[in-house]
This record gives sequence, structure tokens and C-alpha cells, in this order.
Amino acid sequence: MSWWYPLSACASWPVRDPLRYDGLWHRPTSAPILLANNRFDPATPVKGARRAHQRLANSRYVKVVNGYGHVPIDDCFSRVNRNDLVDRRLPSADVRCDDGLAPFSG
Repeated sequence: MSWWYPLSACASWPVRDPLRYDGLWHRPTSAPILLANNRFDPATPVKGARRAHQRLANSRYVKVVNGYGHVPIDDCFSRVNRNDLVDRRLPSADVRCDDGLAPFSG
């Protein structure tokens, strides 16, 4: 959980999602899972994404090295994401995307 979550309006809502999964995270899933993370993601630190990847048995991890924001938008990730969603093909190993540009560098 991020530091800001307790401050958000929905943190105190008296509801519970009936579809919420409270089981073990290290079990294999019926479909592979694609996790992606930007280095400068304000909501999900890289450390948390790596930990989720280690716990999800059937997952691949894409790290966008100089990405910023909560959703990766570089060409490398777009290609991996398209292959997953359209062709149902995950990379055979984890992927490191690096377009060589740091945020606000030009």
C-alpha cells in the first residue's frame, strides 16, 4: 500500500468487493500474467512490482527503465502489450525496455 492510500476518499468506504481475491499469491494461474512498471511510477514502486512478480508463479515482468506515470507508454512496452493482448503471446523471459530518454530530457 502506498503512503497516500489512507488519505484517499475510498479508503474509508464501508464496502467490500465480493470478487476480491484473498487467497495465496504464489499459486500458478490458468493464464499467464503480464506485469509492467515504470521507474518513476508514483503509485507503484519498482520494488513492489518486483515483489508481485516473484509471488505470481506464471508471470512476466516488463520494466520500463526511464518511464514515468502509472502506465507505461514507450514503444517497447506497447509492442509487448500488443503481443500479449492481441496474439496472446507473452515474452519467454522478463523484458527491460529502455528508450534512452530520461523524463524531461528533451
